[in-house]
Amino acid sequence: MRRLRGGLLRLAGLFGKTRRERELSDELEGHLQMHIDDNLRDGMPPREARRAALLKLGGVEQVKEQVRDRRGLPLLETTWQDLRYALRVLRKTPVFTAVAILSLALGIGANTAIFSLVNALLLRSLPVSQPGQLVLLTPIDKGNFEGNFAYPDYQRLRDRNQVFSGLIASGSLNRADVTVDALTEQLDGEMVSGNYFSVLGIHAAAGRLLSDDDDRLTAPAVAVISHRFSVQRFGAPSVALGKTVEVNGAPLAIAGVAPQEFYGESTGKAPDFWVPISLQMRVEPNPGDLLNIRYITWLDLIGRLRPGPTIAQAQANVAVLQSQIQAEFKTGPESDYIHHIAVAPGSKGSAELRQKFSRPVLALLVIVAVVLLIACTNLANLLLARAASRQREIATRLAIGASRSRLVRQLLTESLLLSIPGGMLGLAVALWGTGVLLTLVNTGGRVVALNLQPDARILLFTTAVSILTGLLFGTIPALQAVRSGDPATRLGVRSVAGREKHWGWREALMAAQVALSVLLLATGGLFLRTLRNLQSLDPGFRADNVLLIGLDSRRDGYEGARLSQLAAKLIERSAAIPGVRSAGLSFFGSLSGAGGSGCCFSTDGFTPRNRQDQQAALDYVSPGYFQTLGIPLLAGREFSFRDTANSPQVAIINETMARHFFNGRSAVGHRLTWVKKEYEVVGVVKDAKYRELREKTPRMIYFSLIQDPHDLNRLELRTAVPPLAVAQTVRQALREIDPRLHIGDTSTLSKRLDAKLSREYLLADLSGFFSGLTLLLVSIGIYGTLAYSVARRTSEIGIRMALGARPSAVRAMILRDILLVIAAGLAAGIAAALVSTRLIASLLFGVNPTDPATIVSAALLLSMVALAAGYIPARRASRVDPLTALRVE
Repeated sequence: MRRLRGGLLRLAGLFGKTRRERELSDELEGHLQMHIDDNLRDGMPPREARRAALLKLGGVEQVKEQVRDRRGLPLLETTWQDLRYALRVLRKTPVFTAVAILSLALGIGANTAIFSLVNALLLRSLPVSQPGQLVLLTPIDKGNFEGNFAYPDYQRLRDRNQVFSGLIASGSLNRADVTVDALTEQLDGEMVSGNYFSVLGIHAAAGRLLSDDDDRLTAPAVAVISHRFSVQRFGAPSVALGKTVEVNGAPLAIAGVAPQEFYGESTGKAPDFWVPISLQMRVEPNPGDLLNIRYITWLDLIGRLRPGPTIAQAQANVAVLQSQIQAEFKTGPESDYIHHIAVAPGSKGSAELRQKFSRPVLALLVIVAVVLLIACTNLANLLLARAASRQREIATRLAIGASRSRLVRQLLTESLLLSIPGGMLGLAVALWGTGVLLTLVNTGGRVVALNLQPDARILLFTTAVSILTGLLFGTIPALQAVRSGDPATRLGVRSVAGREKHWGWREALMAAQVALSVLLLATGGLFLRTLRNLQSLDPGFRADNVLLIGLDSRRDGYEGARLSQLAAKLIERSAAIPGVRSAGLSFFGSLSGAGGSGCCFSTDGFTPRNRQDQQAALDYVSPGYFQTLGIPLLAGREFSFRDTANSPQVAIINETMARHFFNGRSAVGHRLTWVKKEYEVVGVVKDAKYRELREKTPRMIYFSLIQDPHDLNRLELRTAVPPLAVAQTVRQALREIDPRLHIGDTSTLSKRLDAKLSREYLLADLSGFFSGLTLLLVSIGIYGTLAYSVARRTSEIGIRMALGARPSAVRAMILRDILLVIAAGLAAGIAAALVSTRLIASLLFGVNPTDPATIVSAALLLSMVALAAGYIPARRASRVDPLTALRVE
C-alpha cells in the first residue's frame, strides 16, 4: 500500500510543476533564512551567517534536485528532455533526417508488405471456432504424391473414426454459371458435406447455414452464399434470403449468408456459394455420379479432434481405418489409390497456394530483411560521420558531469526518432505494396483471395522492426561517440583532420554493406536467370497465336456418337473462320493444371520392374490437335476422323514413352494394352510439357476423342492474327452450331504459359526491385560517407595542394581508401554468396546456385556503382582551392 501511495505521489509530481517549483523555492528560502537568523543571534557577521547557513543546508540547487527526484518520475522527465533535444538536433539537419526516414520507410515497408503475405499464407488461422482442434487429412499414393479423397472413402472415415467430433468434406465447383434474375456470371463455389458449417463452428450472418438434413438426395435444393455475393447481387444479406439462384441450370433456394470474415477453408480461395454434396449430379453433371465412384478423387477432408486425442492418436486411428477400407476394394482400378493417409494440423486450412508460394515468400522475407540491414548499416555509417562533428559537444557535456550512459541514451533517442517515423511511413508503403503483391501472386489468371489487411500481428511486427532498427543502426555510433568524446583530448581545437591509419567502424560497416549487397544482387540474378531459362525452355509446342476456349459438352447432354459428331462440327466450323489456320479439341490440354494418368500399360517385349514402370500420363485429343499446338509428328500419322468407335483402337505416344516401352524399336504399328483394351500405336510425337514446365517429361499417351468420346473441355485454335481478335467471332460460330452449348472462359496458350511462371515472376520482379533499391542505398551511403570525410579533410587537402600535390594524386588518395573497403566487401560478399545461395537451389531452374558468372556479374555491377558514387566526392576534393581551405581553417 505504501508503494502504491508513493507511486501515485510521484505521478502527481509530474503535474503543476510551476506551482510546485515556486512553493519549493519559498520553502527552502524560509529554511535558509531561519538558519541565517540563528547564526546572527550567535553573533556571526551577516556574510558569515549566510555562508554557514548554506553549508548546513547543503546547497539550494542540490536540495532542489533531491526533492525533484523523490516527488516525480526522473526517467520519464529525462526521456522527455531527450526527445525535445533530439527533435531540435534533427530539425537542424532536415536533408539528413528526410533521407534517413525515407530509407527506413522503404526498408521497413518492404518487410511489412512481405510479412503481410507470410501472415496471410502461413500464419493466419481460419476465422472459425477453436481452429487449433482442426486437422487435415491427405491421401498419399505409392509414388508419395498427395491427392484427394473419393466420396465413399469419406463416408467410411466419417462414420467409423473414434477421434473426430466431426469430419467434413469439400470439393471445388469452379467457373460455374450462376444466374440471378436472368443475369448469368461465372463464379467459384464449393460442394460441401452437410456438417461443414457446424463442424467449423460458423454462424450465419443472415438466415441459416447448411445442415445434415440438407445433404440428402430427397431434401429441397438449397445453397448458402457468401457475404460479398449477397451485397453485390442483392444489396444486403437479409434481402437474399429465400431468393432463387441457378447454379449450372439447377435452381437453388438461398437458405442463408455466411459471415463476412469467412472465405472458406482453403487459403487463397473465396467461394461465392456453398451447396450440399448431395446436389453434385444437379450442379455438376459432367463427371457423372461422383458419390458412388471410388476411383475418382475430388474431395478435401478436415476433421475436428475430440477433447483428449492427439494428432498422433488420430493418425494411428486413421491408419487402421484405411487398411480396413482398403480390404473392401481388393481388385479393380480403385484398389490401391491410397498408400497411407497423413494427418496434419489444420488450423490454417488447406491451401495449394500455400504449398506453391511458401518457400518463395520466405525467400523474399530474407531478401527484404537483408535490404533493411543494408539500410541500417548505411545509416549507422552516416551517423558515425555525424558523430565526429559533435565530438566537441559530447566532450563538453562529459566535462560538466554528464554520464556516458546518459549520453548513449540521448543518442539512441535520436536514432529512435528516425526509425519510428520511418516505421509509420513504412506501414503506409506496405499498404500500397500489398496491392502489388496480389497482382504478382496469381494462379493462372484467377483471382487469389488473400486477406492482407493489417492485424495485430502485422502492427506488432512493424513496431518491433522499427524499434529494433533504431537500436541496430544507433548503438554503434552512440558508443563510438561517447568513447571518442574524451574531454581531455577533444576540447582543444584540431587543426587538420588526417587520414585514419587503421580501419574503424565506418570502414567495417561500409564493407559489410558491400558484402550484403553482393549477396542480394547475386540472389536476384539467379532468380532472373531462372525466369529466363523457363521462358526460353522449349515446352514441345508453340504457344504463340493459340486461342483457348473452354467448353462443357457433357453438361449439355452430348454423349457417345452425338459427342463425336459435335467435335467434328466444332473443328470444321472453327477452322473455316477467317484468320484461323487450324483447330483441335482436348479433354485436358497442355499445361491446363489438370491431367490424367493410367497404370498397367503393357506391350510385347517389355518387362516392367515395378508398377511405376507401367504408368503413363494420358489425354484425349481430336484430329488437328497436334498441328494446332505445333507438336511435331516424328513418326506415323495423326488422328483422323476415320478413327471411329467401329474402327481399330489407336493411340499416339510421345518420345519418352516410345523409348521406355519399345527400347529403340519402332513403336508405330505395335500394340499397347490398357484396361483390357488393345491400342495400335499409329504415331509418335515430340515430347511436350504436360502439367508443369519444371516437370520431368512424362511418358505420354494420347487417345482419340472421336473414337473414344470424352467431354470436350477445350477448343484450341491456331490463328494468323492476334488470337483474341477472332475470339468473339469463334464464340458466335459455336453458338450457331448449338445455342445451348456451354462456352466457358477465353484465353490464350501464351497466357497459360505465363501463368505457370507466376512464382518465378514474383521472385524475379521483387528481387530485381530490391536489388535496384540496394544499389541506390549503397551509392547514397558511399557518397555520403566520402563527402563528409572530404569535408573534414579540407584543410589537409589544401595543405597538400599548396605543397604541390596534383589533382589526380588527390583523387587517387581519396579513392584508395574506398577501393580497399570495396575490395574487402566484395571478397566477403562472394564468399557469402557461394555458401548461402545453396539454400535457394530448389527455387532455381537451369542454373547452379553457385554459378560463377552470376556472382561475378553482381560483384562487377556493385563495383561500378560504388566507384561512381565515390568518384564524385574525390573529384570535388581535387578542386579544393588551397588558399580558401587554409583561410577557413
